[in-house]
Amino acid sequence: MNKITDDQYNTFLADNQLDFIVRMEQQSIKVPLIDDSGFLIPGTEKEVKTGFCPVRTDTMQPLSNGGLSEGFKPIQNYEAFRVIPELANVVDLEMVKGNIWGNGAGVYAQISLGDMIIGNNNDKVGKYLSVINSHDGSQSMRVLITPYRFFCKNQIAPAIAHADVSTMISIRHTISASERIEQMISSMRIVNGIFEDTEEVYNQLLTRKVTIDHVDEVVRKLFPLAPEAGVRTVNNHKRQVEAVANRFQNADGGRVERDTAWNLYNAVQGTFQHDGRNTASKDKSILVGAIADKSATALSTVLELTSSQHVSANVMDEIDRLTM
Repeated sequence: MNKITDDQYNTFLADNQLDFIVRMEQQSIKVPLIDDSGFLIPGTEKEVKTGFCPVRTDTMQPLSNGGLSEGFKPIQNYEAFRVIPELANVVDLEMVKGNIWGNGAGVYAQISLGDMIIGNNNDKVGKYLSVINSHDGSQSMRVLITPYRFFCKNQIAPAIAHADVSTMISIRHTISASERIEQMISSMRIVNGIFEDTEEVYNQLLTRKVTIDHVDEVVRKLFPLAPEAGVRTVNNHKRQVEAVANRFQNADGGRVERDTAWNLYNAVQGTFQHDGRNTASKDKSILVGAIADKSATALSTVLELTSSQHVSANVMDEIDRLTM
C-alpha cells in the first residue's frame, strides 16, 4: 500500500488551497427602537441577533448567507479529507487534485484508484473518487464515484444501477479505528464492483454500432425544444445540436471509431461539459450539479436507445404508416 504521511497530506491541502479553517460567527442587524405605541423612535437603534454564519478565518469572508443555528458545526477540510490517508491503508490510491467553489463554501479533493482501458485503442478512463465537503450547510460530506476520461478531460458518468448507491463511503469518526477500517474495506469492495460494471458498460458502448437514426433520436431526447421557444432558446438549441454533431463526426480526431455508441455518448457529454465559460459554479455543476445529472441521463439514454431491443422512433413511424 502507498502510505500517505502527515507531511504529504498537509502539503496536498496547502497546494490545493484547502488548508483554511472555518468558524461560526454570530450575525446581527441594527434596527430602530419602537415605542409603546408601535412607532419607530428616530435616531435610536438596537442590535438584533439573526443567527450564525460560517466564516473563513484566513480571509474573514462569509461562506453563506447566514441564518444558521448555533448548533451547526462545519466539518474542517483537514477532518473531511482525512478519509484519504485512511483509505490508503486499505487500497492503493493517488491524491490527484483539489479545488474550491463559492470562495470555499464548497471544496473537493479527488483520488485515483488506477485506470481502465476502453477497447484496444488506449482510451484511458481514471477510476476517480471525489471527496466533497461543504461549509455552508447545503450538503453533507460525501465521497462520489466520478470516472475521468483523460483524452477529452471529461468527468463521465459511472454505470450505477441505483442512484442511492452513488455515494459509497460514509465513515463515522465516532467509531473505533478497527471498525473504520472494516467499514472502508466493505465500501471499497462496492466501489471496485461499480468500477468493474462501469468498464463493462463502456466497452459495450464501444461495440454497439449506431446509425444516423440513433444519433437523431438521442439528440432529440436529450436536447428537447418546446414549440413555443423564443429566438434565443432556439439559437442556443441549434448551437448545442451542432456541437454534438461536430463532436460525433470528429470522433476525437479519429482516435475512436465514429459510428459507435461510445463515441455518441462522449459527443453528448463533451457538449454538456465543455461548452460555455469555465467558472467555479460550472466546476461544481460538473461534479455534483446539473451537468453531472445530465451526464448520468445521457449515459442511460444512449444505453437505452442503442440497445438491440430498442425500436427507433423512425421505424415506429413507418410501422404506424403501414398499419393505418
